[in-house]
Amino acid sequence: RDAASRADVAFERYKSETHASAASAASTHAEEAESLRRKLATFAAADSGAKKKVTILEEKVRISDAKLVQQTAESDARLKELTAQLDRSRADTKRLKTCLSESRDAETKASAGEQKASNKKEMLRIKCEDLASRAKLAETRASTARAECTAARRAKIDAQAGEAAAA
Repeated sequence: RDAASRADVAFERYKSETHASAASAASTHAEEAESLRRKLATFAAADSGAKKKVTILEEKVRISDAKLVQQTAESDARLKELTAQLDRSRADTKRLKTCLSESRDAETKASAGEQKASNKKEMLRIKCEDLASRAKLAETRASTARAECTAARRAKIDAQAGEAAAA
């Protein structure tokens, strides 16, 4: 009996130590689980915030892309318009230079006649001045058209750079 009694005491002690060890381990596991739950909640909140930021950035990129497409189309249209103006100005300049050259030839021939030639010379001189003024105006328009073409190209390059920066 004495051995049985000792075995019972040893078994009870073992049971008590095992129970205390299990309770301590359960408490530690509960604390770790709670810590992990808090971390998980923090990560979930951060993930939600990141998703919102990504959605906002995607919308900004979509809007920037739409603006870029619109600006590119507008720049292309303006470039075509300015190119057409430049071509017209060049044609006007060429016609005016030809006309000016013809007027000078006529002026030289007109100087042969006396009174009639003198009157015609004065008329051609006025016409030449008018044509020269028109030629200068056409050259100014051509210069302005070139400057506008350059500005349109720069705007297109800036728009492409803005798109690259947005991406």
